[in-house]
Amino acid sequence: VIMDAEGLNSTERTVQTDNKLFAISLLLCSLFVYNQRGHLSENSIEDLSVVINLTQHINIKKGEQESGLEFHKFFPTFFWVLRDFYLDLKGKSSQDYLEDNLR
Repeated sequence: VIMDAEGLNSTERTVQTDNKLFAISLLLCSLFVYNQRGHLSENSIEDLSVVINLTQHINIKKGEQESGLEFHKFFPTFFWVLRDFYLDLKGKSSQDYLEDNLR
């Protein structure tokens, strides 16, 4: 089953509605593709933080404090797709590029 959900930061919906739609979509899928146009930027990393913050809105065990260690059993495999840009890595690997931008 392929499901395409709307993106985040809609001008017509609240942040809470975006988060709920995103959480439901994420829990229903087995593969999560974060499709980003252009290069890595501070804004793109902030947008991606929504994924990390989902653990505050999802409970695995009723009434218990979540440590976050069990979420990998319920969340899908994650792929971050960067598209529509060209970058000369100047001898760096793609892993080095990602790590440099996350610092």
